[in-house]
Amino acid sequence: MVELRKPSEDKNVVMMLYGPTGVGKTTFASTMPSPVILSIEKGDESLVDTPLGDLKSVADIHTIEEFNEAWQNIVNGEWGDKFDSVVIDSLTEFQERLMDRILEEQGKNYPTIREWGIAKQRLLRMIRNMKDLGMNLLFICAEKEENSEGIVCKRPSLTGGDMPQRIGANCDIVGYYSAEQNEQGDLDRKIFVEPDIRFYAKHRLGEHLDSPIKPDFEVISNAIEERRENRDGEE
Repeated sequence: MVELRKPSEDKNVVMMLYGPTGVGKTTFASTMPSPVILSIEKGDESLVDTPLGDLKSVADIHTIEEFNEAWQNIVNGEWGDKFDSVVIDSLTEFQERLMDRILEEQGKNYPTIREWGIAKQRLLRMIRNMKDLGMNLLFICAEKEENSEGIVCKRPSLTGGDMPQRIGANCDIVGYYSAEQNEQGDLDRKIFVEPDIRFYAKHRLGEHLDSPIKPDFEVISNAIEERRENRDGEE
């Protein structure tokens, strides 16, 4: 029987983060609660000097089969219950590996519209299945630029015209990671999480999260807790 209930608030966050190479996206991942990083493009050198440096928290992924094996290890608890977050680094590279696998299955050298359609559906189905696990999820992407009527807009580098929006619809937060040199010559690192004509971004935390944010997952956790406390106070 279908019953009515109050809106629920999930403590877990699904996030897509994109930006230039080497800006600090993987380092941001290290600030998530107990993360396991499925490293597809070997960008984890930056983790050596983080709290994860002394922990076994990175799995090298070279094929779709290895990714599936790693995911099953997480789902079935083969790696224990020490992880609260899963990081895909990067989703851009994963999409390319997925297409390689599909071309191998189809016996083709180059993808057609049909193969891209298969890849899109598999990727979206994978993300929906990952959300069901009830853990924090972070999908790291490279960036690409699109020029529309003279305006350059940055978006996650994913093949397929609407893929950033389709995947973004499954996320609580889509953030653009920027690092610009300030007047003192230091890099000013920040993550934009609200829509802008210059980049694709969004979040579902309303007034509790001001953009841009410091590249630390604790900022997001604090915003979630603040929203929860405000709602509890209203009841």
